[in-house]
Amino acid sequence: MTEDTDEPPFTEDRPPARARRGGDGKREEAFFNKDEAYHNHNMRHLELGWLGRLIGASHSTPTHIACVAVIGGLLLSAVSLVGSYYAPDAKTAFWQTVLERSLAFSGASLAFIFGRGSVR
Repeated sequence: MTEDTDEPPFTEDRPPARARRGGDGKREEAFFNKDEAYHNHNMRHLELGWLGRLIGASHSTPTHIACVAVIGGLLLSAVSLVGSYYAPDAKTAFWQTVLERSLAFSGASLAFIFGRGSVR
């Protein structure tokens, strides 16, 4: 039914309406561009997976992983400080070694992050 009358939209004596001629096709082009962008977004979402969405795009992935390494090294340093405080005297050398190595690991990861930012 049409909006302004109670007649059916087309009958035998009233053919269906045709599109106007002379259109430049911008509406159709915009529709297909929008559909293509939606498709590309969905494909990227499916290709990344849960870990890719967590870490990020491919150009920033090494930096994000190095940031996780820095945080992990600093957490391990904190654990080794607590461990060396509560450990007996025989185990303090072990915890000092863990502290040194975790700080070195964090420093190397941090150097990677700052070194990567300077090379473009």
